[in-house]
Amino acid sequence: FFATAKMQPRVSRLAAERDCWRDIVEACENEGIGTTAWTVFIHNTHLGTTYPEYTTQNVFGDRYLHALCPSQPAVQEYMRALAANLASYPISALEFECFEYVSFRHYSFLEKEGVGVTPFAELLLSLCFCPSCLAAAKKRRVNGSAAQNAVRKWLEEYFAGKHRFAGSVEPKIRTVSGLADYLEMRFAVLEDFFKDVVEILHAQNKKAFLIVIGQEEQRHYLSAIDLKRLAR
Repeated sequence: FFATAKMQPRVSRLAAERDCWRDIVEACENEGIGTTAWTVFIHNTHLGTTYPEYTTQNVFGDRYLHALCPSQPAVQEYMRALAANLASYPISALEFECFEYVSFRHYSFLEKEGVGVTPFAELLLSLCFCPSCLAAAKKRRVNGSAAQNAVRKWLEEYFAGKHRFAGSVEPKIRTVSGLADYLEMRFAVLEDFFKDVVEILHAQNKKAFLIVIGQEEQRHYLSAIDLKRLAR
């Protein structure tokens, strides 16, 4: 499944000599028990550390090694291979966790923030401006470079002490030039990517479930998850 993928999976030593997962699902099948697979997609520090060129690149050019970028063709290729791999087993469904753009916050490895980060600043710090994201923006007639410059300017002012008011994110989006269009591009990228992966499962008569944690509203700008679009 990964023969042509630019990214290669790390195979557990537990699977070096036997296919433990097949043993489990076939044993369940023999007992009339349905099985659902579950996998974490975009949040992968091992792959990000091994292939940093496919991770989120923030507005200042820093890479977030815990966050693969869903705009990257190599990431999409890997995830399609992973979905096809799991769909080849006698499972009834596949659950996807973290099928989204990942925040700069990793919630691990004792990270420290020396300055308070408001929700809007978190959004801007989490945006990816890697070559693939900029190409995706250009394809949809969005000026990604202009948005990048505006986001960088806003954050530089924020670090200098301005814009330190909290509050909801949506009213602030129009205050940064080009940001609204750039965010719409991310919603579209994730929708198209999810559609590709789901079609692989449906071709094998498997169901697909998207695990969304803590999202109350229909559209979540930080993760680029639009519940109605992805459900469709």
